[in-house]
Amino acid sequence: MQYRSRPLRDFEHFSRAKLLAWAVVVVCFSLLVAQLLRLTVFQHEKYLSQARENLYITKRLSYPRGNILDRDGVVLATNQKTYALTFNPYGMKDAAAREALGKLGLDETELPESRVDEILATRPRWTRHTLVSGVALERVLPMLERPNDFPGVRVETGFTREYAMPEEFAHVIGYTSAIQPNETKAYPRPRYLPDDRVGRTGLEQRYQDELAGNPGRERLKRDARGARLDDPELLASSEPGKNLYLTLDSRLQKKAMELLRGEKGTIILMEAQSGAVLAMASSPTYDPRNPAGEQTLGMPSGYMNLATRGGYAPGSTMKIVGAATMLRAGADPLRKIICDGDFHLPGWGRAFHCAVRSGHGSVTLADAIKESCNVYFYEAGSELGAEPLFAMAREFGFEEKTGIDLPGERAPKLCAVENPGPGETTNLWIGQGSMLATPIQVARAYAGIATGSLPTPHVVAAIGLSDDDRKEIVTPHRALNVSAVDRAVIVDGLWRVVNERGGTAFKAEIPRAWDVAGKTGTAENPQGSNDAWFAGFFPRANPTHVFVVHIESTDKHGGEVAGPIAKQMIDAFLHPVSDAQVAGAPMAVAALPANP
Repeated sequence: MQYRSRPLRDFEHFSRAKLLAWAVVVVCFSLLVAQLLRLTVFQHEKYLSQARENLYITKRLSYPRGNILDRDGVVLATNQKTYALTFNPYGMKDAAAREALGKLGLDETELPESRVDEILATRPRWTRHTLVSGVALERVLPMLERPNDFPGVRVETGFTREYAMPEEFAHVIGYTSAIQPNETKAYPRPRYLPDDRVGRTGLEQRYQDELAGNPGRERLKRDARGARLDDPELLASSEPGKNLYLTLDSRLQKKAMELLRGEKGTIILMEAQSGAVLAMASSPTYDPRNPAGEQTLGMPSGYMNLATRGGYAPGSTMKIVGAATMLRAGADPLRKIICDGDFHLPGWGRAFHCAVRSGHGSVTLADAIKESCNVYFYEAGSELGAEPLFAMAREFGFEEKTGIDLPGERAPKLCAVENPGPGETTNLWIGQGSMLATPIQVARAYAGIATGSLPTPHVVAAIGLSDDDRKEIVTPHRALNVSAVDRAVIVDGLWRVVNERGGTAFKAEIPRAWDVAGKTGTAENPQGSNDAWFAGFFPRANPTHVFVVHIESTDKHGGEVAGPIAKQMIDAFLHPVSDAQVAGAPMAVAALPANP
């Protein structure tokens, strides 16, 4: 049979559209085969590893914040282990999620309906939400014992801060609170999570990085229902925060706060050579467990550490600077002037009065310090002007921060007026007018006149994970550019203030055996009342400690108000008593448990 080819028209039923469709099918099938080969052959190991990882959940391990201890090892701030409930509605319908939340038994204040709506509306759906935190073990036991009865719920462990002497140390130690939404950049992941608490004031803020520690991580293997399959695998151990070992003495701190009860003011007791602060009390105070509380210890709560941030006219405590200025200018300390109670500035309409309106009579420099004769210093101010006084004040550390290791320290200007006139200059020479200083600046200045060196005040002695690895902190000193001879003249006057009849602190009846030298001060404040000061050091022969007492808004003088308080404070230091000797509640603080 002869073969004949079929004409092309016999294949016209295969339209171009059908040919294109077949081509698309062939291409798609080829791509599918290629993808299958890629997944099952070429990238088999990669996707097998990812599949396995889907079985695991990485969990952040909580870690304790570092303890804060006083110089004798009394624990002032530590941690209590607590628990939190979190909820993840992934894979659950809204009705099932509401039912799961209802099983927890949380009241309306802990989990309002609006919060439930917010959780269910949040995307992505797997977001984990903290329901309650800081709760005791008893509240979460049912969830730990029967986890399958509470789908989507997880029990997280954490720590809350506890303070042994909250009101007494509030301004030094500070408090912690949760990270706010606008602070996520300052406290980035993974070290911090939004529910973490960070230091807000005091040492909690200043040493946040050291106290906070670092979280660990563990990996949990779970099935599709979320049940755990194996024991957790530790990926990274958590590092607890470092401890702070303070220079402060909790017994003396408590005593200082007792002496300030009902007053607005400051008490500082500091080592003269090292600058280590033994007590720094500021009243009114607040409760770090409830920082928003309106009343603390019977007074409106006060949130400013007056010792480092309160700017006050230093009054006659500043006369050590004026005396040093005169001596540097070549004044004869034995030169006598006559004080009749008033100083008349040429061209000035009114007289400047002395503390004793009837006058002190004939006085030398040491007499002027002892009796706080304003006229003696008015005379020097009219001769020398303001600039030599400012230069010497800066030598003593005024108008600069002391460098104390607490946040927010203030360094007021010596004078609010750029070019003070004769009247303002006259007031500046007795620590009045627009001159301001902080109590810690005054304490540092008196350490300088006592020892010839300006220390850096500090409240932290060492940092470490434990007593064995603590690292001592060394702070710098700066020599005071006042000669030993000039300092001796001034110290003689300061000793006579306390120990000789007619001295402005003599009536405080500080025992002569304590060898205390100091200077009282009475400064007018803007409220129309007085601020009472007493600053000094002891013993004169070999100064070891400096003190400052400042009481706001009184109608009496420094020697009458601050002097007796300083006497009690020094007595508490020199003659410590045991708990058995103290009437009423024991003064010693029972140590709280160390870091878990």
